[in-house]
Amino acid sequence: MIELETELLEKAVALADEVESLIKAAHYWKTKDPAKYKKMVSQLKSDRKKSGHKAAAQQKVSQAKRRERGGKGTKSGQGRSGHASGHMDQSTGDAVKRHMTAEKKAGERLVIDRKDNKKGYESKNTRTVPQKLGIGAHTVDAKKLAAWKNKKSSLKKSLEQYNISEDQFISLLKSKASDELEQFIKILEE
Repeated sequence: MIELETELLEKAVALADEVESLIKAAHYWKTKDPAKYKKMVSQLKSDRKKSGHKAAAQQKVSQAKRRERGGKGTKSGQGRSGHASGHMDQSTGDAVKRHMTAEKKAGERLVIDRKDNKKGYESKNTRTVPQKLGIGAHTVDAKKLAAWKNKKSSLKKSLEQYNISEDQFISLLKSKASDELEQFIKILEE
């Protein structure tokens, strides 16, 4: 009986240690296990570059919130306290989910853009646009944005013009596809 209790106690302690190690953040491992720390940090860097990944969406939303409140390293943070009006009225988690969904649907990296730069990052004043359409610009070119939104419909119009169905086009692409076209095919199949 005592042996059983001792064995159960040892297993409970080992399980508690394992749970504690999983809960601890990457910085905990910096001195304890540098190899594990390096692996965790490199995985995080990799995930932040993937469109549609939670780490990438979290980074974009936290950057928007930091700019909104005028954090360190922002133009609005130099002697002022964030953007004049309007605040992100949703929790960070909701904003992250919304951004992840938009990136997965678009199949490329998106950024949070304010429609009116005089207002903050409230949900009715923001949209997700491709990074290539003018990140850092004061305005996103309306023609480029409209063309990006209509890229699927323009493809369908082109297919109709040549009397090719979407299935025929996809099978043609698959037969001649290389690795770079794999992502394009996934977007078309959605």
